[in-house]
Amino acid sequence: AKEGFEKYFNYKQLKNFKISKNNIAQDIIDSDILIFKYGTNSILDCVAFNKYPIELWSLKHKKFFYQSVYDEKKLTLKSRNKKELETHVKNLLIKKKYPTIENQRKKYFLNTKKTKNVEKQIIKFIES
Repeated sequence: AKEGFEKYFNYKQLKNFKISKNNIAQDIIDSDILIFKYGTNSILDCVAFNKYPIELWSLKHKKFFYQSVYDEKKLTLKSRNKKELETHVKNLLIKKKYPTIENQRKKYFLNTKKTKNVEKQIIKFIES
C-alpha cells in the first residue's frame, strides 16, 4: 500500500511504486523476489507459496537488528543493512534454496501429502 510508505519516501521516489490490480497471492506467485517492510503478515503468504521473503529492517524502531516474530521463527530472510539486502537479492536471482525456511514452513502449513488427504476428505464429504 502506497499510503504506508508516504512518511518514508518523497513524491519522486513514490513514483517508482506500482500498485498492483492483482490480489497478494497472485503477485507472490508471479514474483521472483519479494521484499517486505518489517513485520508484515504477507510474509506468511510468501512462505505458504514456498517463496523466500526478504524482510527489511524496522523503520519504526530505527534499529537494523531489531528482531521480528517472523525472524524469530526463521520464516524470513532478514536484511539488517543494505549489504545483506543486496546479498539476498543476488542469491534469489540465482535461485538459491533456504532449507531452514523450507523446514519451518512444514511446521506452519500442510505439506503436499496432508493437503491431498484433506482434499479427498472434503470431496468425499461433498459427494455424500
